[in-house]
Amino acid sequence: MNSLFHITNDNKLTVMAPYSFDNEGILQELIQNFPSILDGEQFLGAEPRQWILVAREMAVPDGDGPARWSLDHLLLDQDGVPTLIEVKRRKDGRSRREVIGQMFDYAANGPAYWPIETLKTCFEKSCGGADEANKKLGELLQDRDDPSSYWDTVAKNLRNGRIRLIFLLDDVPPELLRIIEFLGCHFRAEVEVYAVEVRQHVGDTGKILTTRVIGTTSTSTTAPRSTTVVNVTIDEWLTNLRARINESAAKVAIDLAGWMRSHGELFTTAAKTPALAMSVLENGHVRYPFSISPAGKANIALCYLAYSEAYRDPDSLRSLVQKTAPALGLDPKKINLGGILGIKLDELAVDYGKYNTLTQTLAEIVQRLTTSSGATTR
Repeated sequence: MNSLFHITNDNKLTVMAPYSFDNEGILQELIQNFPSILDGEQFLGAEPRQWILVAREMAVPDGDGPARWSLDHLLLDQDGVPTLIEVKRRKDGRSRREVIGQMFDYAANGPAYWPIETLKTCFEKSCGGADEANKKLGELLQDRDDPSSYWDTVAKNLRNGRIRLIFLLDDVPPELLRIIEFLGCHFRAEVEVYAVEVRQHVGDTGKILTTRVIGTTSTSTTAPRSTTVVNVTIDEWLTNLRARINESAAKVAIDLAGWMRSHGELFTTAAKTPALAMSVLENGHVRYPFSISPAGKANIALCYLAYSEAYRDPDSLRSLVQKTAPALGLDPKKINLGGILGIKLDELAVDYGKYNTLTQTLAEIVQRLTTSSGATTR
């Protein structure tokens, strides 16, 4: 990380050297006191995002009690979209799986069990009273909406699962970046997923913070994603794919679609560029082990399998990759256990051995998921 240079009003130069945050608490306090450092201009929306803090260390219930977890920050933007923030330092020893899993717990349970009155009470407490809360809400809305209607909008967004997830770090590792990008591509449109990188530079004149918002691709980290969602039938999806790839690869896609339909539930994802995917049930939980991308690639979703009971042990995923990747002509060392194991349909079309390996592997995965403590296919 390079130094920055600050020229003071009296024309003196100060070197602002990169300096790591000593602990997560400092980052959390910055978000609590200055939500604007998230840099709302880099987020999806017709206008820059602005936020109010509902609570720091927001209690998250699971339906069986008042609170099971604690979310680092809960914010709301001017459109009433709940923004869930989990703060981590790169030096944090916890695994990416644990960090992602924590956020999934918050996202799955918070919107389902947060009463709107609890959020209003927490917001007033964070502001130091009702008068200050009304003032801050008025500054946020700027006559767009009246406060009572605003909270109705918040409640509606919670019911509809319209939320924003932010992983805030001082340095975003590439492994987490790939996971964020994958989630951003495959989550339904109501859920926005971002990584926000906040770095600090320190000098004699104070501190400088820089913010980078990542929610699209590693080569286009600040461009907002389109909210356009395309819904197509399975037949329409296959027809569209056939127009983009060669006939033999399209036939492989049709064969794989038939395989997915016979081993689980076949569906198209609701996204800007829909994929063809399958789901199965594992102990009542929906798992998404496999999909075909609109670019013509067959993908085993290791990132989803990692959260299943059948593949909770990293060694089981590692064994799957080490066994399958070489047979598909892939290097196991280059496969990220938090990502995907993918092969182009073109390659499957010209090598039946690879196609057979893929379907056999998928059969083993489905068998393992659906027989985990009596689960059934969906």
